[in-house]
Amino acid sequence: MKFIHTADVHLGHPFTGLNNVPNNLMQQVEQATFTSFIQLIDYALAQTVDFIVITGDLFDTQHQSVQVLDFLVVQFKRLATQDIMVYLSFGNHDFNQTIAGFDFGTNVTLFSGDVTIKQQTTQQGETVNIVGFSYQQQHIQTQVIDQFPMKGQVDFQIGMYHGAVDGPYAPFSIAEMRAKHYDYWALGHIHKRQVLAEQPFIIYPGNLQGQNIKEAGVKGFYLVTSQSDTLIPEFIPSTNVTWELVTLEIPMVATQADLLQLLLPKLQAFANRPAALVMTRLELVSEFALPHLLELRLLDGATVTQLNQALRASGVTNLWINDLTLRQPEQNQALAGLDNEAWAAAAKIVFTPENLHVTGLKNVPEAFVTSYFDQPEVQAQLQHRAKLLLELYLNEDFVDED
Repeated sequence: MKFIHTADVHLGHPFTGLNNVPNNLMQQVEQATFTSFIQLIDYALAQTVDFIVITGDLFDTQHQSVQVLDFLVVQFKRLATQDIMVYLSFGNHDFNQTIAGFDFGTNVTLFSGDVTIKQQTTQQGETVNIVGFSYQQQHIQTQVIDQFPMKGQVDFQIGMYHGAVDGPYAPFSIAEMRAKHYDYWALGHIHKRQVLAEQPFIIYPGNLQGQNIKEAGVKGFYLVTSQSDTLIPEFIPSTNVTWELVTLEIPMVATQADLLQLLLPKLQAFANRPAALVMTRLELVSEFALPHLLELRLLDGATVTQLNQALRASGVTNLWINDLTLRQPEQNQALAGLDNEAWAAAAKIVFTPENLHVTGLKNVPEAFVTSYFDQPEVQAQLQHRAKLLLELYLNEDFVDED
């Protein structure tokens, strides 16, 4: 017997936090989740698996577009040509029962709100129980694990469970799952790939495609194969766009040209590996305080733009630096011609969410943009950049060294 375990696909999820990405790369990023799902279907057909279990959050939201639903129907029909069944449960993102009435195809079995047993006989004649449930609302405080029956008189019994050990998402414990004597627990909800136990395997596959830098690393799904009376999982990568945090240490540098000459070879070496597209956050670490103008260029995006242009010019097309952070010693010298206490008092008044919205954001209609500036760390960055600019002007040092 062979089956695929996936969860948290989040079809329709909008990619956020993208900065100045070229149109051709933006299209690749926006289609990445769909591309990864197609790769999963391709793999299922090539491996002639018996079935696929999708443990919640196939969709990103309760309400889905016709385009997303039509996309799924096409992919599920491809599986039907080889009699591959799909067992689908809804999670805390896609709990809307309007979707439950949609016709996904005869080879797709959708679980209801009650814990239900579905049975299948594999091509090799093995009998399998697949047990699962779908969310009826966003939060489930009860331990749904209590409603799962003990293993029946079958060769294998698989539990599909969208939840977490703690919190308002169908809490459970490993001991409770083991007590049911199942052969495999196909979990969903946590986006980080985790093997919670091995006897039997209790696994979060993570999401199929990372959506932002917080979901860094290679993503994918599990191929689970029966070996004698045991189910053995194998992780299969499916990431079309990989998010990575790249940390580079830099020595003391004086100019922008020095910094670019230092960073470019390191980034070219990092990009020299098989990957469709790597979206990176570049973290620079320095033991020395950088010159103010150089730091300002790092913070305002000028350095990122120059590095991306240089990478493209050198033929690197599978790496895009999305943003940059800097770690260096704190610089606490006094502002020339300005009292530090006066600056701190003024900054406390000026850099408030209210002032940001009334002045800079008053004509911005997009809620996701304005909410970004409500974050304390973003306000701290604005204050820091303002201080850098003020220091440069007061010191009459605001010149371009290139």
